[in-house]
Amino acid sequence: MATSMAGATVSAPQDAMIGAVNPAGIALVGERIDLSLRAFNPQREASLDTRVVGGSFKVEDRSDRTWFFIPGAGITLPISEDLWLGFTMYGNGGMNTSYSRNLYDESAAVLRASAQFGAAGVPVGTGTGTADTGRLGVDLAQAILASTLSFKIHPKHSIGVSALFGVQSFEAYGLGNFQCFTRTAASNNPAACSPGSAGPATPGFTGSKNLTDNGHEWAFGIGARVGWIGEILPQVTLGGAYTTKIYMTQFDDYKELFAEGGRLDIPAHFQVGISVRPLQSLQLSFDYQRIFYSDVKSIGNQGPVASAFGPS
Repeated sequence: MATSMAGATVSAPQDAMIGAVNPAGIALVGERIDLSLRAFNPQREASLDTRVVGGSFKVEDRSDRTWFFIPGAGITLPISEDLWLGFTMYGNGGMNTSYSRNLYDESAAVLRASAQFGAAGVPVGTGTGTADTGRLGVDLAQAILASTLSFKIHPKHSIGVSALFGVQSFEAYGLGNFQCFTRTAASNNPAACSPGSAGPATPGFTGSKNLTDNGHEWAFGIGARVGWIGEILPQVTLGGAYTTKIYMTQFDDYKELFAEGGRLDIPAHFQVGISVRPLQSLQLSFDYQRIFYSDVKSIGNQGPVASAFGPS
């Protein structure tokens, strides 16, 4: 039901899935079990024009992973007339792309040729058909289980608190051309990672084992959410919820891809809303949400100081 309302449910709970938004709503939807399955069909394309680095062609490709199915489930149970227990499992987001043509391989080939021949002398078609690091892609999936207690403090007001248990899976592949931007590879191969050198294409290059092509890795974490819903005027209801950062364990196999040693926390956020029912058969709901991505160090981190190759 939340999807049909564009997610504007922080002040207008509809079903047991409200535990994913505002724990106060668990006490307001009655005893029920809800299941959901969403189909998601994003179309992603990527392109890179090698002419800006001395090449003669444009690399374009479309991700061949386009269909995703996102499950969800919720249950609410009464402990007493005013105290309710709820469990809500939901997908929190993610990203999954896979390109058969590695844009970074082809641009790296052009850069190496440019260093050898000069930008004006790069052979036509340089880079096409290269396969230094294979397919290019990333797969991130996040799911959260919210265990909730919700209490009616007044016939028209309720509060709630949830313990959040997060799990996420991550895989990246085809990023071998970024080896010189890891501390391990840059220190192991100072000559190969110096300006004008061939970088990861150098014979005998020793790269980091914690950057790419390590398969799926799992991380787990905990957080909390609090919320309130109350009717302040006849037919006018306010709601608000705050979710803490979910502190996740590290992706050790990708600790030189993510800043802060491989830790990718799920960001904190808050959401407030108002619902107005001018008619018995008509309800208008408006929500505002802010997500604090900049507070997640692996995302908000400014990164290494700019240099020709590698961190400084």
